[in-house]
Amino acid sequence: MNSTIYQPFKNFDFKYKSCFLSGDTFTSPVIEIPILPHWLLEVANFSGEEEIKLLDESIRSYNSLKIPCNEEVLEHFIDPLEEKIASAFTQGYAAVSKLEEVDLFRWIGKFIYGLLYVEMHAAVKQQQISEDGINMSQGLMHKFGNLHTMIQGIYTNVEFEDFKPWSIVVVPLEDKDTPFSFRDEINTLTFSLK
Repeated sequence: MNSTIYQPFKNFDFKYKSCFLSGDTFTSPVIEIPILPHWLLEVANFSGEEEIKLLDESIRSYNSLKIPCNEEVLEHFIDPLEEKIASAFTQGYAAVSKLEEVDLFRWIGKFIYGLLYVEMHAAVKQQQISEDGINMSQGLMHKFGNLHTMIQGIYTNVEFEDFKPWSIVVVPLEDKDTPFSFRDEINTLTFSLK
């Protein structure tokens, strides 16, 4: 395993050829995995055919939102994180509130970055069609790059020196029949899930 931090924003590596999380760090095959894990769709009582509108105005089903992932990264790092989060979610508020914040941050970050990867792929594809280049602020690229660096802690050591670069609040729902929903704000990197 190569231990350098993967930086996909340097060369806009959003072409589904390298792992979304680790790039070419591992040598096992790259497969496509769903952004919304099957367990989350089940908790939400969704089929996966529900639709979401992306920034490029395209409409996609949740099941169609996939990202490239190295098999070794999936098996040894992402799957164990998903299992930990899924177990807590199925047990409810008390279990979710006991999760380590860093695990919640990495899971939420993977979710947000997965959506961002799909959006960036569409932008790169559009750029190849129009040849106008990608018009994105340096500030946003820096922010997204920082998020990506931090979630690489899923598979390699990423340390936060004397601070947490996130705020996570877990609260019980008043109405247990509240329908599933999530909202992400890509410019501020905020996320809510209920």
